[in-house]
Amino acid sequence: MSNPVFHPEALQDMLEAAGYYNEKAAGLGNDFLQETQVAVEAICEAPTRWPKRKDGTRRFLPQRFPYIVVYKYYQDTDTVWIASIAHSRRKAGFWRDRLSEHND
Repeated sequence: MSNPVFHPEALQDMLEAAGYYNEKAAGLGNDFLQETQVAVEAICEAPTRWPKRKDGTRRFLPQRFPYIVVYKYYQDTDTVWIASIAHSRRKAGFWRDRLSEHND
């Protein structure tokens, strides 16, 4: 199983979303965090299952919430680098500058 590493802003995205959902309904934010954990575990179990895009990233769409987990897989270190956990309606590619912050 691969090791996940989160960009700090990806963690912030996730926590802000959980806070938003907790404001909507008690416990819903915790459900979101649990769904995100399941998504990251699925990615780490089979990181190459989802197609690689031109920029080298891959995307995983959790089932319950309209979010996209954007990640890169580094086979040489068996690391899954999570660039973004973003709402699917958020402007596409807003996280691209995070790619340049990570050493390939």
